[in-house]
Amino acid sequence: MLESSELFDPKSDLCQTSNPFTGIASSPFSEEFAGAIAAGVHLHQPSALQNSECILPELSHQDLAILEDFTGYFPGFSRQPQQPTDPLATLWVQMIQGRMTQPASLAEGDSLTDYHQVLSVSRDRLTGNHEDPSHSPSTPNLIGFPEPPAETPEPTPGNTIATAIPITIAGLETSDRALAFQPPQRVVGQVSASNPEDFYRFTLDRPGIFTAELTNLTGDADLRLVREFNGNGIIDPVADRNGNGMIDNEEVEILAWQPNRGPTDESIRQFLDPGTYTLQAIAFNHNPANYTLNTQFTPSPTDPQAFSLELNFGTGTDILSASHRQTIRKAADRIEQMITQSPFNTPHAITVNIEALDLGPGFVAAAGPTQVRRLNTLPMPVTGEVIFNPNPESDLLDHPRYLYDTMIHELAHVVGFGTFWEDHQMIADYTQGLYAANTFAGQVYGEILGTFIPTPVELTVNVGEGSDLGHWRKNPTFDNEIGVEAGHPDEQQVTSALTIASLRDLGWTVNYGAAEEYILPQFRSEFA
Repeated sequence: MLESSELFDPKSDLCQTSNPFTGIASSPFSEEFAGAIAAGVHLHQPSALQNSECILPELSHQDLAILEDFTGYFPGFSRQPQQPTDPLATLWVQMIQGRMTQPASLAEGDSLTDYHQVLSVSRDRLTGNHEDPSHSPSTPNLIGFPEPPAETPEPTPGNTIATAIPITIAGLETSDRALAFQPPQRVVGQVSASNPEDFYRFTLDRPGIFTAELTNLTGDADLRLVREFNGNGIIDPVADRNGNGMIDNEEVEILAWQPNRGPTDESIRQFLDPGTYTLQAIAFNHNPANYTLNTQFTPSPTDPQAFSLELNFGTGTDILSASHRQTIRKAADRIEQMITQSPFNTPHAITVNIEALDLGPGFVAAAGPTQVRRLNTLPMPVTGEVIFNPNPESDLLDHPRYLYDTMIHELAHVVGFGTFWEDHQMIADYTQGLYAANTFAGQVYGEILGTFIPTPVELTVNVGEGSDLGHWRKNPTFDNEIGVEAGHPDEQQVTSALTIASLRDLGWTVNYGAAEEYILPQFRSEFA
């Protein structure tokens, strides 16, 4: 059992006489693995056998040969990190962004609730713009997965989910006694271009609140919490793998990921059920980074900061079948995959009233928040409303995937997408229709473009009062992204990290791991 001040160095057991482990690797095994230093390897020494201080005098020639074989087992030991030469290669980097400073939590008595109608944003109209049938939802995407290294490192311990290093998690023995069953354990390591990721495994036997952080960063690295549902040993991209036309919870294997840019501490918080989980430390855009990993677990039967959407089916919804209602509920679940916790110190459930109103052809749906609660003077929705058009010409109820996508879009308006942008001063140019560059969404857009420079995001203009400045611009920029002003029954839409980042701009704690793979239309021919 480690003392609270000890560093966890899984690969240093072979040499107990070397200098104290610093957590800095010169590119031995896998920088993805925090303690990836071979026995006796020091920063200035490219080979363990060159470190005379660490070769015990009592070792026999046979032992020395074994040690030499051990060192040779890791072919990436002296390999230099390889940077990409193709500019498009950098597009394989996951879109991430700087962490938003968490707003100060308010006690119940410190918050204000405004009871007033908030303007809705409509789902616009049907669109027949499908000139490019090649826009397949299965097109390889840039969001969610880092750029692969030029050479794949050997699967040494910690390099993959299958070889993840087991770690103990500091926590409480019971929920009512402050007795630690494990002391705090710190893990140190490094990630880089040649060893881009480290994996650590832990198992929980009870539900509770799990937190983890990367500190002491010397470069840009991210922290992700993973649950590998299907046992295939990889982190699968978010996709409809079971063919039901929706994204189920088990199809989102990255449970928590809200990254920062630069050498800024990373942290995650997630309510977890009993089970086995994996932490992944990952290099952003080939950046080498040393880090310290700290974890904590507090048993709890429920999440004291749970976020949820509660649906009330009201006027006109008797037209909905059980299947329709289930599809709408799954759309609400999709929002809950993106927003992971309440912004307050208490659970936060948004009540969404759903109504049907026949408005004739050309109109699909509209939505927005109706009551808000103030957090640091800015609005957070308490209730909202979705109105959909059951008119047969809207095609909404005859196409399950279209209904699902439309309801995700409308529920995003309820939680503030497009409806609270002006309150948060997100719109930089009302004439040209530009979302501010110095935002999380602007940073993500720069990463999608491959420039890694925060970039203004194009918004709808001259489309209609219910659509302008409240959506990403569909043509020619974002076509089938969930945040554009219009969808179509024949078009499957995807939720990219751009939309999730815009929710983060509004003050929500989000999970970038819930983003579907997405490539801008201008780059799709490069990956066809």
